[in-house]
Amino acid sequence: MNGPELIDLVHDILRDSTELSEIKDWKKVTGLITLKAPGCSIGIDKEEFDEYTRDLDEVTAHMRLVLWVKHTDPIVGEAQIRLYAQACRLILTSSRTLGGAVDDSFVKSIEYATADAEKSLIQHLAEIDYRVTYYSERTLPEELNPVESVNNDFD
Repeated sequence: MNGPELIDLVHDILRDSTELSEIKDWKKVTGLITLKAPGCSIGIDKEEFDEYTRDLDEVTAHMRLVLWVKHTDPIVGEAQIRLYAQACRLILTSSRTLGGAVDDSFVKSIEYATADAEKSLIQHLAEIDYRVTYYSERTLPEELNPVESVNNDFD
């Protein structure tokens, strides 16, 4: 497992869920908010590495998921973003190992914000701090030479 594979995995799990089927725009980048709504961006802010074995590191990825909706009615927009954020949290916590791909995961926090996008449109945001622990190779895999490239000349 590595960072890009983790982003792909979380993206696919959330995008394929029925609870978040109304989300139109999915981005695999940290904090990108587009004009298309509702949307979700998924990225990694930080990776912490601890020595686990000679060949593996234990990695804690600090993922940031940003959900957004645009709505003229602030009450409806805020209720909608809270529903999406809670659905996202429940989907992610329903399988702490993401189907066995990682060691552990948890949603640390959800932060909500509201901003004026235009005169008649209000943007509602939810930022989810999601922590994932997995194991990653410490070194690049060795390239093995095919048998036909091995020097077999003996003197």
